[in-house]
Amino acid sequence: MIDRTRLVSAIAIAVAMTFAGAASADETGGKIVVTKEFAKLLDGTAPIPVVVTVALASADAVTAQLDDAATRGAAKAAIAATLDAAVAGLVPGKAVLKLTTSPRFATKLTTAEIKALATDPRVVAINYDVPVFKDLTQSIPQIQANTLQSAGGTGSGRTVAIIDDGAQRSHPFLGNRHIAAAEACFIAGTTGCPNGTGEQIGAGAAEAKPGQSHGTHVAGIAIGRNTLAGNPRLGVARAARYIPINVFGPFSGTAFSNLDRAFEHVEDLVLTNNNTHRIASVNMSIGGGGSSGQCDDNFPNTKAILTRLRNRDVPVMISAGNGGGNDFMGAPGCISTAISVSSVSKTSVPSTFTDINETTDLFAPGGEFGDCIVSSVQTNSYAAFCGTSMASPHVAGAFAALKQLFPAAKAPQILAALQQTGQLIQDTIHKKPLIKLERARLFLLNPVPPSNDAFARALTLPINASLSTNNAFATRQTGERRHVVSTDDKTLWYKFRATGGLVTIDTLGSDFDTVLAVYDETTLETLSTPVASNNNVSATQLASRVSFNTVANRLYYVAVGSLRASTYGHVVISTVGTVPPPPNDNFAAARTLTIPAAGILSLTGSNRGSSAESGEPYSTATVWFRFRAAAAGTWQIDTNGSNYDTKLGVYRGTAVNALTAIAQDDDGGDGVNSLVRFNAVANTLYYVQVGGFNGSTGNFTLRIANPSNSSASVDLVATRR
Repeated sequence: MIDRTRLVSAIAIAVAMTFAGAASADETGGKIVVTKEFAKLLDGTAPIPVVVTVALASADAVTAQLDDAATRGAAKAAIAATLDAAVAGLVPGKAVLKLTTSPRFATKLTTAEIKALATDPRVVAINYDVPVFKDLTQSIPQIQANTLQSAGGTGSGRTVAIIDDGAQRSHPFLGNRHIAAAEACFIAGTTGCPNGTGEQIGAGAAEAKPGQSHGTHVAGIAIGRNTLAGNPRLGVARAARYIPINVFGPFSGTAFSNLDRAFEHVEDLVLTNNNTHRIASVNMSIGGGGSSGQCDDNFPNTKAILTRLRNRDVPVMISAGNGGGNDFMGAPGCISTAISVSSVSKTSVPSTFTDINETTDLFAPGGEFGDCIVSSVQTNSYAAFCGTSMASPHVAGAFAALKQLFPAAKAPQILAALQQTGQLIQDTIHKKPLIKLERARLFLLNPVPPSNDAFARALTLPINASLSTNNAFATRQTGERRHVVSTDDKTLWYKFRATGGLVTIDTLGSDFDTVLAVYDETTLETLSTPVASNNNVSATQLASRVSFNTVANRLYYVAVGSLRASTYGHVVISTVGTVPPPPNDNFAAARTLTIPAAGILSLTGSNRGSSAESGEPYSTATVWFRFRAAAAGTWQIDTNGSNYDTKLGVYRGTAVNALTAIAQDDDGGDGVNSLVRFNAVANTLYYVQVGGFNGSTGNFTLRIANPSNSSASVDLVATRR
């Protein structure tokens, strides 16, 4: 089945795990949220970066006050008082970063300290503070930015906030267009800010450290303007201003909590005098880890801030990541209310390094190795960088330019214009739009509903797959019934013919409050009680989900809409149908493979619908293969290129409950894929088990290299960048 909510990286697999020296569940009450990477660190003795959430009196009321400028100060004061008392009592003398819009603080603790803290009744949760990293001449016409500028869309009077490693504010391409009073630096627990501490707000706070040009390059793409001869000539929003926010200082990586603090600062600026700086967008070319779908539940506090910014009409663009994954995306870009951006080359082909998954919003130019994006770097210079880091500021600048031309347009409407008019780019799994700004401008002059706005034009919905679109300009047809609640509106229509069995449909990854209903009538006028319907998955997850038993060969219509007409945005609809087990699900039915005498055997498959047998070692959701080693020597087997978190085992034996393990691995390959090497005995039968960490499923690539191809075997080891 499609595994869309489970993260396939160390950063956010919220599963119950044990570790040496950890407190028992009874002692900690499950407060330590253990991920794969966190578990490894908890087995050690070094201090670990963590984020501690403490109890807050009247939490719901305080949270509600944060979105109102009149009450925000009181809410932040209540949170600050709670944190001051908690920090003084729980971690006296420790260096901490206190968040301002949630009762959380970041610090470093040993495993013993974490264990002790988890027993304190004031502590609600302890999470790993995830590390994250910094993920034009041809690209400007590629997205029609030059045509938009000729039509007056320059971003004049608008501002882009750029969360990165600061900027050389005096660079001629940036033209001293920064807003000095608003710039900031957040690098908790260090002396990395210009004032020698871990936090600074005001003039000079975001000046980039020597050798740190990433933010300067990103800013140039978004708002650059060169008044001198030479290239590059212009960024996307050539007349916009920008606010640099430094979360790296002199370091190559930073903690996720610093990103949250930067988002809080932007929110403060937006709520000051009704967005006095006229911030039109936020860019964050930063990320870590990966998700096969949306990751809202893993970063609820970040999601809350991004949602409040979106509701204030300030969208956040985040780079998808540079792992080359065709079915996952980095955090925080995997949060549904972010606008996530993947990269294409200057020839509009998906970049080989780009991450992308079903919730990705847009493509923009990020270059390709050997043909990268030129923009500003330190010491008044220019250089070519490649990455999704270069793609997202194209979109941030686009929002500033379009918002200048269409000040009444809401952020989801501008996103809809970019999505409905973009050039569709197909990768191996997903099809997403490459932004075309002149097309978007013309569309916003005369918006039209999406093609499946009408029941009669319902799109075919594939089973065990996902589709994405936008309902900002959708309507409610004359005579159309309310589907779930009395206010639902802006309906999009889908249809599928069932083959029988249980089907689950959801809108996880959509960035607004959806409703979902399924019917077995075939005309709009005859629709009656839905076969299945839902508003929210849970109190905190505003996407929708239904599961129902289908009748074979029956045609079903699916309505996806908004809770009310004033809420709308990016729609992701996904389906999961009954999947039969693969033929090699069991050990006894292992698929026989023949390895070429000189070369590598490579095959693809899926472990969807698979299970684990009684007595089966090491993994779950497994399929089996077998081969006879033609020669002695070192053999290599890997799952690099798989789109989920694999586990891999090699065994000898004749019964599944009495096998001898030869080699086993979880994450030794590319990212969360697996790799083993072992010394084989000639003419011996080996069994290969391909499974999923914590039961995860997806499409795998299995490669087996024999000793005669040892040089190629080494080449199979890839490193993610």
